[in-house]
Amino acid sequence: MKGKKTRGLVGLMLAVAMVLTSVNVFAIATVNEPDLKTVETKVIVQKLQIAPTDGTSITNTGEDQQANYAGKKYDKTKYGDVQFTVYKLNAIDVESSKKKGQEIADEVEAAVKNGNPASAYGATEFQAATTVDENGQISFSYTTGKTKQDFKGYFVVVESKSPATVTGKAKAMFVALPWQKRDSKTGEYLKTVYLYPKNKVESPELVLHKTSKAHGENTVNFAGVNFTLYKGEVGEGTVVKADLKTDDSGNIKITDMTVGKYYLVENETKDKVDGVLDEATKYKPKEGVGTYLVSKYAQNDKNNKLYFEITSEGKLVKGADTLFDNLINYERPKIEKTITNDTAGGTFDVGEKIEYKVEVPIADNVKDYIKYEYEDVPDQGLKVDVATVKVKAGDADLVKDTDYTLTPNGDGYTINFIMGAGVTDKVSAQAGKSFVVTYEASITSFDVTRVDNTVNLTYSNGGKDRYDTDTKTVETFGAKFVKEDGGLFDIGLGDADNRLAGAKFAIVKLKADGTPQWLYEIDGKYVWKDNKDLSATSNLKILTSNENGEFEIKGLKAERYFLDELEAPVDYELPAENQYGVRVAEEFIPDNQQGDLLHITSVTNKRNPDLPMTGSERLLVFSVIGLVIIGCGYVIIRRRRKTDR
Repeated sequence: MKGKKTRGLVGLMLAVAMVLTSVNVFAIATVNEPDLKTVETKVIVQKLQIAPTDGTSITNTGEDQQANYAGKKYDKTKYGDVQFTVYKLNAIDVESSKKKGQEIADEVEAAVKNGNPASAYGATEFQAATTVDENGQISFSYTTGKTKQDFKGYFVVVESKSPATVTGKAKAMFVALPWQKRDSKTGEYLKTVYLYPKNKVESPELVLHKTSKAHGENTVNFAGVNFTLYKGEVGEGTVVKADLKTDDSGNIKITDMTVGKYYLVENETKDKVDGVLDEATKYKPKEGVGTYLVSKYAQNDKNNKLYFEITSEGKLVKGADTLFDNLINYERPKIEKTITNDTAGGTFDVGEKIEYKVEVPIADNVKDYIKYEYEDVPDQGLKVDVATVKVKAGDADLVKDTDYTLTPNGDGYTINFIMGAGVTDKVSAQAGKSFVVTYEASITSFDVTRVDNTVNLTYSNGGKDRYDTDTKTVETFGAKFVKEDGGLFDIGLGDADNRLAGAKFAIVKLKADGTPQWLYEIDGKYVWKDNKDLSATSNLKILTSNENGEFEIKGLKAERYFLDELEAPVDYELPAENQYGVRVAEEFIPDNQQGDLLHITSVTNKRNPDLPMTGSERLLVFSVIGLVIIGCGYVIIRRRRKTDR
């Protein structure tokens, strides 16, 4: 019996022990549940770009859909940098909220904007702001825990930086990881999850407005002008777009540019704009390039003021001193020479003052010019009186060696309006008006009949030298005469070819009131005086017929003159003297026809009544008398025959 009790006690103790042992195992199973398999997930955020009018709809399945969005991957080189920040949420707060994922994402984004992410689902920064790469992507990874409590991970991806090109920002995205494959019957998870936030983007647009300005006129839109777009530092870039051309409104609009620095260069445009990049023939205006000059600030050098940048934020930033709002082409300067005291068709006496005026437009942008000068070049036989040169700029009198330099140059001169680095403030204040230079010159030689006076302008607004020229021609005329016997009865009958030597003449012209002036030659110049001084030292211009009866006058303008006969040939009488003491032998106007220096005219003289007739004259008289007698006899005979009948 005792043995049975003992065996029963041992059996009870074993049973208790088994119960206790089974309870202990259950507890372990509950607290230390066998490990779950960890899952590592890589999330790729693929940024997409769509046009403002693009209605593309995107469904995020977690799977790779890049083939569906070819050509729509975000290009940060065009539109600027985009950044995303990833926030991890408290799982208990998310699960207990019972809210939809987009609602949760919106609340987290709002909390981020307010500077307190943790206020929404305990959000903490899981991955700092990251800029998308050249493919428009960022990525982050999450590895699950081994228990149910830390297996699930909840995240919100927020677009934390957007460039100015983004007109429609991507919504914040809620994602729960790991992400189970769609239609998976075995509970498989995606190793790589793809998210596709989209932005509505619009490329920044550059607008250049182009005008032209003729001298003294208002600006007008300039259509059809060629430009080239360069990328890089000013003056050192490479061509991006060529053959850009202003429209009818004078505008060029450029879009679709990647991030970087740019500048525009204005090109030479046929019949419109001179690009001033190549050499021109000296003192010849360049042909085929129109009347306007390319701007100093639109050339491919360091002076360029058409530069801008597309920043990594997608902003178009123009330089502070740029000229995109109104780039003006100014008309090229032209030089013009006139004669202000011409009364005789461009003819002048030797020594007479010829009053010249030279006009050169003062460009509206004259401050940009680095060269602005002209030379005055007279032909041989014409000399400028440099002491008479006067210079004005618009309404302002300019001062020599302060506002310009004047350098004698042979019988002419050179004027330079650049003083130091440019024109003076006095000159620039007259922009849009004209330089006006006046001076006197005179013909200095009796051996010339036609002389040119040329002005050659040289200028530069920063490119190659350009030129313009103008010429004015003056002439001086003369006349030849022959002194000969007037013949019988002073009508040319008889010995009309009998030329007379020794006749002396002065030259006379009439003033407006009809009174005479006589021509003097003093120091190689003609001078007109109101009196006739016959003294040996008077310098009265006296012409004397030679042994052939010839004499001539040179160096006169084309006006009406008279020969005042001072002394007749021996045995010939002088013409009658008029009220002014002039014995008019002939009236004439000098000319220079068909290259002949002087024309020839005949001057007659009355014969002294006491002078005996020559043999030829006697023969002529007898011949005339004989003819008269024969004629009379013929008439008498005719009448008698009629009477007999």
